[in-house]
This record gives sequence, structure tokens and C-alpha cells, in this order.
Amino acid sequence: KRKARKRGGPSRFRGLSHEQVCIVTTTDRNGHEIYKVVGFGKPTTNSILENFNGMLVEKSIVYTDGAFCYDQLVEKHKCRLVQLKTYTAYNQVEHLNTLNSVHSLIKTQLAVFRGVATKYMNRYMSLFVFIRRFLDMDDNEKLPLILRKFKVLHFNISRQTLKKLNLLPVCNVF
Repeated sequence: KRKARKRGGPSRFRGLSHEQVCIVTTTDRNGHEIYKVVGFGKPTTNSILENFNGMLVEKSIVYTDGAFCYDQLVEKHKCRLVQLKTYTAYNQVEHLNTLNSVHSLIKTQLAVFRGVATKYMNRYMSLFVFIRRFLDMDDNEKLPLILRKFKVLHFNISRQTLKKLNLLPVCNVF
């Protein structure tokens, strides 16, 4: 609903605004990650419930940055909410450093593309999760796993073709 800013030009507004895309970042200690665009500006309670309802396990611990939009989701799934509003609330176990690191990596990754259309942002986030999942693996480990993932898709691809293609060219960014 606004004129497109070519190549990621600057916003006319300072701070968080309706021109910025809100990407909610979730991760756990087992390496499961979800990055999802939930709207513009600050996330709302409705957008959080709409996108993450049913994704929490009962009695989980949810760490947030202090925003109130997660409260109803946590109550609905009977989870414990820990709000880490400032660095003084951090300790060795409870902190948001992992997510801050991921946010930095996302910004670095998107800078490589020099501006991304908002309507494709979820696809870029899926690609980012895919790359992070296979980042620390050897090529000999990656190939069988990627082939297994491709088997559920309905198109033909051979090992020879896969070896010739450079599927993960942006891995060097990290």
C-alpha cells in the first residue's frame, strides 16, 4: 500500500514504523527454527495467534523481549512466560543473545540480495532456515539429506545434475 523503495532505500519514518516488515524469530535448544513475517511494524496479538497457534508445547518456557502481544498465546498453551526486557534481566541460561545473533545474520544475508520484495520475504526466511540447517555439514553429509527432502517434491532430479548445480552459493556469507 505504499510506493516500492527500490533496492531497499531508506524509510521516511524513524524507529519502528508501518513501513518495516515484522519478522518473528523463534528457536529452541534443539535447533528448530521458524522465521515468519507477521505484518508491518510491531507484531499484534492477532497476528501472533494467527501465525503461531498450535506451535507451542504445553508447559514450555517462552522468552520474549517484553512485548505484550505474546501473552494470549502463552496463556492459551499454558506455558511459562519470561520477559527479558533489558540486559540486566539476562543470566547465563536466560538471554536473547541467540536471537540477536540470528537477527544480525538475517540482516547480513538480506544485504547480499540488495533489497527483497516484501511479498517474497517468507520464501527468503525459509531459504535462510534451510541454509542454517546444513551450514555445519560436510558436502557428503548434505547431499543425501537434500535428496531425501527433494523426494517428497514432484519433479525429477539426478545426482549428477545436483553435483553440477551450486545449490547453496550464499553459505560463504556466514
